[in-house]
Amino acid sequence: MKSSQNGLIEHIKTLLESNELYLEKIKRKDTAPFQKETFCIAIIINAWSALEGYINFIASIAKFAGELESYEKSLLEEVDWKLNDKGKFEKQIAYHSTTKKFLFLLTRFSSVNIAEFKKGSLWREVRIAEEKRNHLIHPKETIEEDGFSFKTAEATEKTARLAISLLEKKVLKSKNSILG
Repeated sequence: MKSSQNGLIEHIKTLLESNELYLEKIKRKDTAPFQKETFCIAIIINAWSALEGYINFIASIAKFAGELESYEKSLLEEVDWKLNDKGKFEKQIAYHSTTKKFLFLLTRFSSVNIAEFKKGSLWREVRIAEEKRNHLIHPKETIEEDGFSFKTAEATEKTARLAISLLEKKVLKSKNSILG
């Protein structure tokens, strides 16, 4: 896999294109139930990974934007500065949730009214998609029975594409879409 930004975009496209294939296979009558569940899981994980990758792609560009506050740059670089036992500052990895980074990018680099956005269906669907992804990746004591359904997989896929499209239009102000 390429390590360039172009390679990241190609990876995101691959994740989304593989989901199209999985959605087609789920709809086939000859696909076994366990395979359908497996494809649903793959769709949810791929869709969220594509969105998260796209957000990280934008963050990697945005960190070079002029007039960023030091804390904004630290967020985009996913680092935090801590004072160590020797009295010196050192960088530490500081992860933030994808939804928080999504809101930050919209707030800082677009004209989207965040208060209105957070009342809308896309924000609600993004939070649901993140919850489904987290439940798959970090299961606790139980597994949600309907978490791997076709309806959930299809909704997560649609949400990731809509969120990526919003970021393209409002943050990058791009006329060309990676979504084809």
